[in-house]
Amino acid sequence: GETERSVTAFIEALRRSTKLSIEIEDERLTTAAVERRRKDAGIKKGDFDRDAAAAAAILETFMARKKKEGGL
Repeated sequence: GETERSVTAFIEALRRSTKLSIEIEDERLTTAAVERRRKDAGIKKGDFDRDAAAAAAILETFMARKKKEGGL
């Protein structure tokens, strides 16, 4: 949709403006997955930082993928 096109355009502009390697990671289901983990672990909503947990899950997924590809 429109959001994906905007993000893709931003990524391309960022790639053109820097020498750094820009990686992308699909995060669409991450929040739902960490919310499910929270419930399964019996953690109260107030004791859980959903955004931090989702960010950690995205990073874990990225690092596992790069390791599998031989990049880490």
